[in-house]
Amino acid sequence: MPGEAPLNGDMVADTLLHVVKACATPGVREDTQNAKTQVNYIVGLLLLELCSQVASVRETVKKALQIFSDMTGTPLTELLMPVRDRLVTPIFTKPLRALGFTMQIGHIDAVTYCISLEPPLIEFDDQLSRLLQEALGIADAEDAQLMGSKTSTTKTSAPLTQLRVVCVQLLSAALASPEFQLPRHSATRLKALSVFFKLLYATAPEVVEASYQSLKQVMIAQGKLPKDLLQTGLKPVLMNLADHKKLSVA
Repeated sequence: MPGEAPLNGDMVADTLLHVVKACATPGVREDTQNAKTQVNYIVGLLLLELCSQVASVRETVKKALQIFSDMTGTPLTELLMPVRDRLVTPIFTKPLRALGFTMQIGHIDAVTYCISLEPPLIEFDDQLSRLLQEALGIADAEDAQLMGSKTSTTKTSAPLTQLRVVCVQLLSAALASPEFQLPRHSATRLKALSVFFKLLYATAPEVVEASYQSLKQVMIAQGKLPKDLLQTGLKPVLMNLADHKKLSVA
């Protein structure tokens, strides 16, 4: 795939999904070593594309894996587990900041998918905790910190916005996990909630919407938020509302 999805991307995706349906024929459902090898080979090829730099590729692969799961009658986690390390090992090998924006987006989106499965494909270990801390740092950082020596342009602002969105979605998926309710994750949980509040004031509507949905999910699950967190989160809003001269249109 080129860096930009081609204009006929939908046709390519439809063709791939058609081929996947053909591959998931009754033959691969047989409980033989040959059938298992075939399934692992095809699923392994698809799984690697979960961290593609192109969003349409990632979405198509998720659909393809679901088709394979449905047609073979195998739960997704069980289907992916034999080839999981092919995807996960490269993601955890390098820090996120060492990668370009689009690669960071692909890696984070892949991990979000893995921990959103039931049961999760990735366990909450030290490696995942480190990645969550990195995602927290990225979501909380100012644009200038993330850009470094690069000059901000329209071309760089779009991936930067998407990077923040996928970071929020990853943290949101982690917060929804029962494992993340354990006391040892409480500091990270509170920090993530405060970042969601902060991003409600972001200039990019996509970031605001992702943060809003994440807070909404927490409210539905917990019923209320800690009082000190609410005070910290709402204080900047109330301070600005107190003096209308401080308010800009944005």
